[in-house]
This record gives sequence, structure tokens and C-alpha cells, in this order.
Amino acid sequence: MSYLLLTPIKNEEQYLPLLADMLLRQTARPALWLIVNDASTDGSQAIIDELVRENNWVFSITMPFEAGGLGLHYARVVDHGFSLLQAEAEQREIAYDLIGKIDADVIFDPDCFSSMLAEFAADEKLGIVSPSLSNVNMDEDAEALAAKKEVVLSDHPTDGIRLFRLACFEEIGGSPLTRAPETVAEAKASLRGWKLRRFAYIEAFHRRKAHTATPLWTRWEMAGSEQHYLGYHPLLVLGHAFYELLFRSPKYLFLAHLSGYCKAVLRREERIVDEELRAYFGRQRLREVWVQLPVLIKKAVKR
Repeated sequence: MSYLLLTPIKNEEQYLPLLADMLLRQTARPALWLIVNDASTDGSQAIIDELVRENNWVFSITMPFEAGGLGLHYARVVDHGFSLLQAEAEQREIAYDLIGKIDADVIFDPDCFSSMLAEFAADEKLGIVSPSLSNVNMDEDAEALAAKKEVVLSDHPTDGIRLFRLACFEEIGGSPLTRAPETVAEAKASLRGWKLRRFAYIEAFHRRKAHTATPLWTRWEMAGSEQHYLGYHPLLVLGHAFYELLFRSPKYLFLAHLSGYCKAVLRREERIVDEELRAYFGRQRLREVWVQLPVLIKKAVKR
């Protein structure tokens, strides 16, 4: 099986060299790798230019500056990147089975992608797959320090590294142009009968927490607001907040999450117009999480 890979970046000169080195060392390397430079102001472009010169399977584009790093702006960057990636594959007559995204600040073993490819080959109903992903601190030699594994649902692929089966990606209409695009993609795939898996034995690590350019409180308020936008059942919102109280640091993040959700409710902020998705997050997802609770509790006890 072969795959295409997308990396959206903004000011990632600290992380790009190691990411490139790890992809070069993969036992299953991508057929094409597109780096979308979202108007970086550091030395990222120079690193990208060197990668493109030395590797004919790497190419890049630079986006014009646009205010905002999350939400719809990010969704547009990713959607545009996937469109260009597929167009380039078609132009080069490259056949592929999978398409995916990887953040610049993750570290992973040489067998990471080959392991995911093997899982896809073993189960034709797998639609979205990822490794586990834990946040780590890094010392000056860029070696991972001890880190606790996150307690997460097995049907919730991580955003940091994920692969889509091409048939699944096309059936859900590609990367959604909406708030919380990864969450919406998962819901659409699940509604169409695809399996979603986050494999604990395939390990990867985040060298920083996602979206560190945005203050913590603001990010978690956005998460609560997005859950209102998607039509989450209130019990799901409370469950997320309780999870953050138990397993996230700093502990006040659960308050930011609830604050964002409650503000959105009181302000009567807009909600997603897709009734199928609102019904999913309002009912079906609650049932899916409830079924997995015993396993989640067992993981938490072992942690």
C-alpha cells in the first residue's frame, strides 16, 4: 500500500529537520509529501527549499498571510493542501491507497507508517488510523523524557498523525471546511460504517502541546465552544471536562472548557447546519463513548 502525506506548518524551523529525518528513515516512505507553509516568518522556508531540492517526492507551497491560526483558517489550509497533494499525484501518475496528515512537531519510530499500513491491509473497513500520541518534554539533545501515556478512546485517532483510506476520504468529501475538521471527519466516517482506530502499540510523541501559539485558556474555551457548535450532548461535554480534571495539566483547563461551552450556549452561537452530524454528536456518540467506558476506566487505573 502507498500513501500521500501533508504537513501544514507555521514557524516550524525548530522541528522540521527532525521530522524530515524521521520520514526519510521510514521503512514505508510516502509516495509524495507536501509541506504547506502558512506564511511562516522564521527560517522554515529555507529548510523546505533544501528538502525539495534533495528529494523529488517532496514539494511545497506557501500560503499568503491570513489572520488566525485555528478554526476555519486552519481548515482551509488543510483542505487546500489535500487538493494540491491529490492533483500533484494525478499529474505524476502516482497511484495511492491512503492519504494523511502529520504535524511538524511529532517524533515516531521508523516502523510507524509501515505498522499503520499493515493494519489497513488487514482490515478493509478501517477508514482512519493513527498511532498513540503522548505529549513529552524534550531535553537539549532532543531525546524524549519520561512521559505518561494518555488515557484515550481507541476509536479517536489523534490529530497529530493520521491516515485515511482513500475510499473513506472520498466518501466523506475530503477534509471538511468547518470548525473542528478532524472531529467532523471522524463523525462522517463513523456514520458511513468505517472503523476508526488509535493503535496503542504504535507509539508517537508530541514534542509540544498542539497550538502552543494560542494561550491555554483560549484553546480550551474554543474546544468547549466547538462542542456547542457540533451539538454535543451535555453529558459528553461534562465527560470531557471531567477527563481534563483527572488527566490534564494544569487542572484548571476543565473550567476553561466548561466556560467556552456555557458562553456559547448563553450567546446562542451558531451551530453546525448538518442535521446528521448534530444527531450523531447529540445521541450516537454518547452511546459509543458509554460502551467504551469500562476499558477507559481500566486504562486510567493502570496509568
